[in-house]
Amino acid sequence: IEVISIEPDLRNLSFAATNLNDLSNVSLYQMGLSNKFGRFNLSIPSHNNSRKGEKKAITGNLSALGGENQKGTRFFNGDDFLIFSNIPPDQIGWIKIDVEGFELNVIQGFTNSLKKTKAIFEIEINAKLMNLSNSKFSDFLDLMKKYSYMPFVNDVVINKGIENSEQFDVLFVKDEVIKKIPKSLNISELDESLISLWENKYLDIL
Repeated sequence: IEVISIEPDLRNLSFAATNLNDLSNVSLYQMGLSNKFGRFNLSIPSHNNSRKGEKKAITGNLSALGGENQKGTRFFNGDDFLIFSNIPPDQIGWIKIDVEGFELNVIQGFTNSLKKTKAIFEIEINAKLMNLSNSKFSDFLDLMKKYSYMPFVNDVVINKGIENSEQFDVLFVKDEVIKKIPKSLNISELDESLISLWENKYLDIL
């Protein structure tokens, strides 16, 4: 198994390099992914700025939203990155995307690969960041359904009630892969009516 980590922030990349330097199957890239080439400065979204010490110490909340800048970090189309790195889409098993509101841009950069891959896509759903990026949960659903992907969430989220979860992870799984998912993952398919319920409660752009 090979793990590829893409991180545009140099501080985060240095932390990862220190923590993972004894692993020979991990590759680190200082860059970002988007739906097209661009350069972006990273910043902490406004809803996090009020948290004490966040700007100085916590780099996990950095986002490229609204940060286009000719001197910023380079962001590449995901399909182009796979071609450049000689990574066949059908050899990818799992793609995790947690980019603080930039998730839809990243997925849109993989539209050619989505036709060929059977990878599971793990994506963070965050109401505050969706409002900042003017995106909706259903935008992800509509895009992924074009490539036979369906949304699944952990049973804890279902049992808690999705309307009571402002933030959670979604696994988009291709139809032909669903039967191969081990029960130990404890995930269930997310009904579209529940997605609408969640959007109506949390999103301002409806």
